[in-house]
Amino acid sequence: MANNEEAKVKAIENRTKYLRENFSFDSGSSISSSTTTTASKDFTVSSNTTIAAVLGLMGGVTVNDCGWTLGIENETSTSVLTEDGETKENSMEVGFNLMESGFNDALSVDVLNA
Repeated sequence: MANNEEAKVKAIENRTKYLRENFSFDSGSSISSSTTTTASKDFTVSSNTTIAAVLGLMGGVTVNDCGWTLGIENETSTSVLTEDGETKENSMEVGFNLMESGFNDALSVDVLNA
């Protein structure tokens, strides 16, 4: 409660900085106003996983210091990319209604952002 009162006093003392709008109206009329504020946050997680396997085989034959060798190698790999995300959104609506039901009245109301 004290913070609210402090914010109102600060807004009144610095009227030009905090003035949102001025409404002037007379008997039998009404004014409605509302403002909606929306904030959103995106969150994304990505993962890239790679699995690789290498299989090798080596062999040879030697006869009287002569020979040959044979080498075989096989490489296999696979990759998986996964993504997951979410968006969070918060909205807030603030509004007011002003009404004058008296006779021969005229009002001027300052709306301050406090």
